[in-house]
Amino acid sequence: MLYASAAILLIGFAIDFSPLLPATAQTILAPTLARTAATNDSRPSTDDARLRERVEQWWTARKNGDHRKMYELYSPQFRAQRPYESFVSESVARSRIPLDGFELVAFGAPGPDQALAKLKLHLLIPAGSVTTDVEEDWIMSDGQWFKLYKPAVVPRPPPGMQGRIVIPIGAHEQAAPAK
Repeated sequence: MLYASAAILLIGFAIDFSPLLPATAQTILAPTLARTAATNDSRPSTDDARLRERVEQWWTARKNGDHRKMYELYSPQFRAQRPYESFVSESVARSRIPLDGFELVAFGAPGPDQALAKLKLHLLIPAGSVTTDVEEDWIMSDGQWFKLYKPAVVPRPPPGMQGRIVIPIGAHEQAAPAK
C-alpha cells in the first residue's frame, strides 16, 4: 500500500497497480465500449481518430518532457485560469518518474463532447519497469479535443494510522510513533 501511495504522489495520477488479464479488461471495458458504440452515431469516426491523436500527442509530450505541449493540450478553461509559469513547476514534479512508453487501450464517450481514455503506462523505476493503468477525461472545445486537468491527489493514511509509520516485515508489522 505504501508503494502505491508513493507512486500516486510522485506522478500525480490516480493509478490502479493491479494487473488486468485481457479477459478481465474486456469485461471491465464492456460498458464503456457499449456506450461508445451507442454514442458514435453522434460522433463521426474522424472525431475518434482526432481524439486518439490528441491523447497520443499528450503522452508523447509527457514522455519527452515537453511541458509546453502538455499545457497546450489541456482545456482552454484550465489554461485561462492557470498561466504556464504556474503549471510548469507542478508538471515537472508530476513527471519525475520517467515514462518508457504508453498504450491507448480504449476510449469511451459518455457524450458527444466528452471522452474517457484508458491507457497502460510503462514507467521506469529504480527497481525496473512497471506497467500501470490510467483513466483520463477529455472534452471537445471549439472542435478540438483537450485533456481535463485534475489536481494531484495526496494520499492519506487510513483511519487509525495517522501518526504511525508501518513497515511490513513478512507477516509482521513493526510500528514506530511519528516524531
